[in-house]
Amino acid sequence: MEIQSFDLIILGGGAAGCSLAWYASKQGLKSLVIEKSDSVGGLCRSWNWTNFIVDTGPHLFHSPDDEITSDWRAAFSDLLSEGDFYSANYLKDLDTFFDYPLSKETFKLNKTLGENLADTIPNPSESKAKIAKATSFREYLEALVGNKLERAFFNKYPEKVWGITTDEMLPDWAPKRVRITNKRETFFSGQYCAIANSGTGSIFRRIKKECETQGSLFLMETEILNLKCVDSRIQSIKTKTHQLDVKDDSRIISTLPITIISDWLGLKIKLNYRGVLSTYFANSQKKNYIPNDYCWLYFQDDKYSFNRITEPTKMCNSLCLDKDQSNINYLIAETTFGVEKNIIPWEYISELKNKNLKDILELPWIDSSLCYSFSHNIEPYVYPIQDHNYKLEYKRALLSLSKITNLSLLGASSEFQYSDMQIIFRKSKDFIEDVIKKKGRDTLSISRNGFEERRKLQDRSFSSPLSLRPKVIVEIGINHNGSFNLLCEL
Repeated sequence: MEIQSFDLIILGGGAAGCSLAWYASKQGLKSLVIEKSDSVGGLCRSWNWTNFIVDTGPHLFHSPDDEITSDWRAAFSDLLSEGDFYSANYLKDLDTFFDYPLSKETFKLNKTLGENLADTIPNPSESKAKIAKATSFREYLEALVGNKLERAFFNKYPEKVWGITTDEMLPDWAPKRVRITNKRETFFSGQYCAIANSGTGSIFRRIKKECETQGSLFLMETEILNLKCVDSRIQSIKTKTHQLDVKDDSRIISTLPITIISDWLGLKIKLNYRGVLSTYFANSQKKNYIPNDYCWLYFQDDKYSFNRITEPTKMCNSLCLDKDQSNINYLIAETTFGVEKNIIPWEYISELKNKNLKDILELPWIDSSLCYSFSHNIEPYVYPIQDHNYKLEYKRALLSLSKITNLSLLGASSEFQYSDMQIIFRKSKDFIEDVIKKKGRDTLSISRNGFEERRKLQDRSFSSPLSLRPKVIVEIGINHNGSFNLLCEL
């Protein structure tokens, strides 16, 4: 099969693949989206379970980016329900909650840890130098919030999620994920925040439908087996049912995990992910499962296998299909597991399933005497493990993949990042704008692939007299975290 009528070939029909095709269609571009499963959305798909619409995990559409939220409102206003949502850390040994984001107000009211922890937070002017020199997540947090808060809230939980110590973790995560407020706030205070009232998958199903009306095609239930690369260009895509021959001017964008596409192209890279086992639970108790006004809770205690539980029906009751049935609320419990060399540990996951259910029934707010329903979902590629070794390995992978002239990477797992919805949509929109503008002219920025293509075409210009040479400014941002040795190595 030859691909003749498509401007973009998108590998993966998840959030990144769908948003990319959507923004492309708005610019008159047609996309061919190749998706392994029978539904779009990837980590953001939805389905019906017993009396509920459930997602692969809890998802919110939140952003301070007015342009992206305007896009959401214009296209999905009927599918999104705005709200203010609170969350907390639950400490089992003390049977107490600490609001998250952590606030100085909460520390004054809750002294179960022995003192007013607000008094232990370092003065910002004194901690700046230490923050700049931090080379690990632990060092950054100690400089930012102090030793006591770091040990109480930012030590066990990251290790539980990421499977490595906070000394091994890079400090990059801290600025994005950690903040201490003066007063109690909702989790996404000061920005647009909404939940999909028919499941997150409904957003991406609508995107698929809109794209198809504009001439795009979604090849569903189409598993890619490998890619054929000739002369630094992907020539064909082999699936279980087709061999797709790629035309010369087609651009391929992979939204799939970088480890998978590297395997297809014969590149061996040492990058690993953490997967997530989600356990869905419902019984006939009428009151909410999670106490107070909290919609989700974080668990750092090893006594619980899961790291987070969420009650989606508390955020949006339309996720319950029939209010007259006995089960009207449900929980999602999330537990992480390691995936190395793309090998999924099925035996270990089977043990986690049993442990998750047992731990849910032991929560103090669950009536374990009632009959219950449960189900599980497994997503292997969720959290990229960003330790001190990953940067160089990731750069090596990018260097190899960047030599393929008709391939680009976009999306969380493809770029080895953990990105929420707003980042995915923003990157997709920017990418399509770059394609439309044909960046590389005048003072516009260009991608590595674009620069390499132009360099090959303009070798004569580069070797011409000084006055005729094109003026090229190359700017490289390197996150060295204050380490001169790391800077030189990168």
